[in-house]
Amino acid sequence: MNRYPNKRASTDEELQKLKESIEKERGRLIDEENLSKSADFIHILADIIVSNTLEEASRLQKLEEYPKGFHLDKTGYTCIICDRPASGDNSWYDSHGLKCMACQQAINKKIIPVSIIKNKDSYYTSTHLEISFNLDWKIRKRWIKQGILKDRIIPEKDGKGVHLQLFLLKDNKGFLPPPKKLRVGGWVKEITPDGREEYAFYPWYCFVDPIEHLKEYGISQYFRWVKADE
Repeated sequence: MNRYPNKRASTDEELQKLKESIEKERGRLIDEENLSKSADFIHILADIIVSNTLEEASRLQKLEEYPKGFHLDKTGYTCIICDRPASGDNSWYDSHGLKCMACQQAINKKIIPVSIIKNKDSYYTSTHLEISFNLDWKIRKRWIKQGILKDRIIPEKDGKGVHLQLFLLKDNKGFLPPPKKLRVGGWVKEITPDGREEYAFYPWYCFVDPIEHLKEYGISQYFRWVKADE
């Protein structure tokens, strides 16, 4: 039985081609159950791609009618900058994509450049800094006050509070490295005491000497090793 009734069943020919492709890639045989799961997944993925393509085409068509942009009346979508929900009055779709109104207003007021939409490697969020360098809010606040680090604040759409804190590379030139420099390491396969295989994620500084790896950037001067319980 097809476990996804809304998805069409694969033909024997399609399953055979998929089986040959997977076995060639993995270098081992695949059983019927896993083959069926793989086929189901491909059908689901294909439907998602088709649905997203049609939705994007509909938006582009509407953009021809409203070239300056419009509010998106559908829910379930997020802002391309802050990743928070963006729909109805709290959304704006234009040639640069979908933004929430707080981020759109920040672009309108030139608080942030529109270029960051297409270049995610041109900035860090406060969360990314904390994850990448263990920079908690106290350190960030102190560094900003001392002029070591420069941020840009996107206010909430009513102009009050902080919606998002960004740290642009061009504002912190020579101090912050491009995020791509930190794309080393990642998931590592480990064997548990009972023989099971599990994957654990390790940050970039577990795979390289962080000071040597980022010696060209000012932030490396502030690195120090700490114990796990510090």
